[in-house]
Amino acid sequence: MRAQNYIFIVVFFFLNDFSFAQESVKVFGVYEPIKKGEKVYVFEEICALKAQANLSSKTLMEIPLGEALTLETDYLIKESLRITNPPFIKVRFRGKTGYVRSSSLAFEKLVYEKEETSFLFQLNSPKDTIHGITIKEVYANKTVLNEVKEPLPAESFSIYLSDNKGLTDVEKLLIIDFYAEACGMNGGIAYYSWSPSKLALIANLVALFDADVYAKEEKLIFPTDEGGKDGTVLFYSETNELVDEATEWINKTVVTRTYQWKDGALLPSFNAPAETE
Repeated sequence: MRAQNYIFIVVFFFLNDFSFAQESVKVFGVYEPIKKGEKVYVFEEICALKAQANLSSKTLMEIPLGEALTLETDYLIKESLRITNPPFIKVRFRGKTGYVRSSSLAFEKLVYEKEETSFLFQLNSPKDTIHGITIKEVYANKTVLNEVKEPLPAESFSIYLSDNKGLTDVEKLLIIDFYAEACGMNGGIAYYSWSPSKLALIANLVALFDADVYAKEEKLIFPTDEGGKDGTVLFYSETNELVDEATEWINKTVVTRTYQWKDGALLPSFNAPAETE
């Protein structure tokens, strides 16, 4: 087989969905602060606002799930990862200033007012030490309907809601976009389908870049995307690997697969192996 030659240009892989919402979504960094004056949200059923930065101090008030607090100091998202003795963060709520445990805070809240539904997000640290995001689906700002955990392969990410992109039995898509900002670091995107009381992972996709040597990009093409078809979701993966820089010799591999969308899920499932004879 004769090798194919390509001009090899590496770009960050944001996918079509990021362009959909780039004017409104925030980009979060695990090691970057949410600034003083910005909002964070109560992630637990009840959060105690303390007079001082310790558990034994007076409780000024109890703040319920989902309520917005104003930061009185910068807050690092990674602070919520400290399992023992998580630090207290100074906040303001309804005219009172006090301290809350960082482990009780969500760094983002997405609201879908039509269905009285919101989504709260917090960083977590599973037993295998791989960082992740915990997602809570909350109804009427008081009842947790679903809680799921999503691995966090990158240090920067954004989270937003999209329309259903033509998928039946789905109200919205919840999208987590991971940015591969450094060579050799994973990026990609996670798609969740959502209808009231039903939050389900569709697929985790990968984006990986290693300087000018290697790049892998995966994406899904939904029914309303360019090239999409009703009732189907197309998977597209492209890998480029540098063989010889002087001759611009690049090995390019493309993988495609068509999934049916049936009863609110991909058919076959996204991780199912390809059938062979």
